[in-house]
This record gives sequence, C-alpha cells and structure tokens, in this order.
Amino acid sequence: MYNVDIDILMATFNGDKYLAEQIDSICKQSYDSWRLYIHDDGSTDKTIEIIHAFQNAHPNKIFYIDDGLMSNNVINNFFHLITFSTAPYIMLSDQDDIWCDNKIELSINEIKKLESNNNKNTPLLIFTDSMIVDSDLNIISKSFWHSSKIHPNKCLSFNKLLIQNIGQGSTFLFNRALWDFIINTTKIENILAHDWWIMLNAAAFGKISYVSIPTMLYRQHFNNIVGSGKYSLSKGIIKLLFSFREIKHEIIKTQRQVYAFHSQYSEILNIQQNNVLKNYYEINNKPFIFRKFFVIKNHLWRYPTSRAITFLFII
Repeated sequence: MYNVDIDILMATFNGDKYLAEQIDSICKQSYDSWRLYIHDDGSTDKTIEIIHAFQNAHPNKIFYIDDGLMSNNVINNFFHLITFSTAPYIMLSDQDDIWCDNKIELSINEIKKLESNNNKNTPLLIFTDSMIVDSDLNIISKSFWHSSKIHPNKCLSFNKLLIQNIGQGSTFLFNRALWDFIINTTKIENILAHDWWIMLNAAAFGKISYVSIPTMLYRQHFNNIVGSGKYSLSKGIIKLLFSFREIKHEIIKTQRQVYAFHSQYSEILNIQQNNVLKNYYEINNKPFIFRKFFVIKNHLWRYPTSRAITFLFII
C-alpha cells in the first residue's frame, strides 16, 4: 500500500441507490493523493456489489474493510474506520452525497494556510459549506449554512459548540494531530454525532477554519440520518410551545456528551473550560437565576435567534 496525503473514511449501510454516484465523484477529484476506506454495517442490498466493482477498478485507491464487524450505527462505524487511517490528513464521506471536483483541493489548500500559522502538532480542522439538493439533485438551497441560518464566524467558540453542532462531517478535513485525540475516545455511547465530537476536540485543543464555498451536493432524501431545515423565529416559538419535552430531552443529551468530554479531558483542559463543562452538565441542579446567568455570561448561544431564545427559556 503506497503513501497518500489523505485517507477518506466512508461508512455504508444499504446505500446502493446513490453510492456509485458518490464514489465516482471522489474518483474525479482534482487532488489525487487520497485513499478511500469503506466499512459496511451489514447491508442487504447491492451496496457490497457496488463497492467491489469500484475496488476492482481502483485497486490502489479504494479499500473495502471486510472484517464482519457490525457497528450498529454510523457513530460506532466511524470510530472503527478511523483506526485504519495512517495518512497525514483525514476526510469523511457519506454514502449518498456528491463531491464537487475541487472539494479536496480547496480543503487541503485551506489547511495548509492554517498550518503556516500554527505548530505542526496543533490539531487542525477545516470544514466547508454545501449545497442542499433533493434525491434527483435538484437544488433546494445553494448554501447549507444560509438555509440553517448558521454563521461559522459566530459559532466556532468552544462554549457555543458545546450546545450546537454546526459542521457537516462530510465537509471535514483534519490533520493527524487531531486524529491523535479522536482515536483515544472513550464513552462513545454518550456521543451525539462523531462530527460534533471532532469539532469539540478541535475547538478545545486546536484551531478551526472554514471554506465558504460549497464543496458538495448534500442530498436530502427519506433515509438520511441527519437532514437540514430552515429556521425562523416563528418556527422556534411554535416548537417551544409544542415540543418542550423534546427540546429538554435534546438539551439533556448534550449534557451527557459534555460530561463524556469532561470525563475524558479534564486533566488537560484549562480551568475556565473545566468550570464551564462541569457547570453545564450539572446545571439542572442549579437555581433558576444561576442557570440563566450562566448561559448569558458564558455566551452559550445557539443560532439562529429562535434557537437561542428557546435554549435560554428551557435551560
């Protein structure tokens, strides 16, 4: 197996409808120094057949990990996949999107810029925007960020990322130094999303940058694990009125993830980070005034405004 710059990790499960288009878009990248690892989670359709066809066509580029391990969900599958990576950089791929031809090139150029201003051992993460399309590739929105009312320049602080995930893992490129943190992850059962966990690690211990140009077509269809949606103040108020328990449960899940993060890294986090983490996952036991003051003081804002209001009201 020859050396490459980038390992691309793809978790699959019954993805035969769109998988060939996605792998084909990776094969057409303008930046060619990559290797694709695929691990399947027990597909019963033609997914494996498609993987083998591409593997036979690109034996030095595409590798199917046929170890019989069933991960049972995409998060476990990712944490299994990442153990096979040996390249200096890592990217993630869903099974149903389409990458723009210059996706890797734009991301690697951005991380090189970030490297020029940081120590080589600094964990670095790059993410990009995407275009939202339907199952037939008709454009729904030219910007995932715009549609979701996400402003990366306002959302990248460690505190804000504790309560809201803003990055799509399928747009990520990160370096080996960040891999060193991710590979040692424990308490995986409390992680809400592997891309969220990666971004938290980068925010706590390294640097994050982004490319505002959409680098992939993010396909929306019935079987998506995570979709996208447009947000507004009116929608936020309606959700607050009719989904109080659901939102409260979502907050509790973020507290479990924060507890997992604190449990793993408390010895290397700074004092301020430790205090914020501990107070957040214990906040349900705090007085009403403390909870509101804590959110405001530590800028635990969700975006857009409707989400911030909802979060402050319920916490």
